[in-house]
Amino acid sequence: MLYVYDRTDVITHNDGQRMDAVTIVPSASVELPLLSGPTATCHIAANSTSIYIGTNADIQAAVVSKETLEAHKISEPFESDVNDPVSAITAADEGAVVISWGG
Repeated sequence: MLYVYDRTDVITHNDGQRMDAVTIVPSASVELPLLSGPTATCHIAANSTSIYIGTNADIQAAVVSKETLEAHKISEPFESDVNDPVSAITAADEGAVVISWGG
């Protein structure tokens, strides 16, 4: 399950001091099509349009649209006899996301 929150910052100035009042409230939840468990490790990264999520308990990852909050499965991009789980997910500053499978 992916929980989505809304954050609101209200910045004020009082007697020369800058104050930041932060409010965070839950706004949605997304059911993820992933296997997990009590010993699973979660991998997550995002770019401007999507959130990429995987666990070391599943051979597939998921991509969630930030706009619609729809989740879709992502499979390993090549044919393999080995069903390796997701081992890492990283994102670069320019928005490229890399999902790694296996060791």
